[in-house]
Amino acid sequence: FGVDVAALDLPRAFDAYLADEPDDVASDLRNALLLLEVGPVVDGHGATPFSRLSVAEREAFFESWMHGEDLTRRKITVALRKFFNLSLYDTPEMWVHIGYSGPSLGGG
Repeated sequence: FGVDVAALDLPRAFDAYLADEPDDVASDLRNALLLLEVGPVVDGHGATPFSRLSVAEREAFFESWMHGEDLTRRKITVALRKFFNLSLYDTPEMWVHIGYSGPSLGGG
């Protein structure tokens, strides 16, 4: 799309969106992030948590969960992908690329 996704600060958008979610949803997503963070340590990839892996290692690790046999891990990757996509496409910078003119109700 020609959008600098890194500049959108999606982790902050993810966190802001999560702040308004019901406690059970927020708790489930926090747990999913925690499991992903400690996943490499638990899986025997050394003492390095997910956030300290290189970009290539993070991508490979996440994909291994996406396509692995463990249903819980696959569900975690689906939930995180959906939530990050929601965070991405909820940013006004993306709206022009998807043909959305913005909210028709509410403030503004």
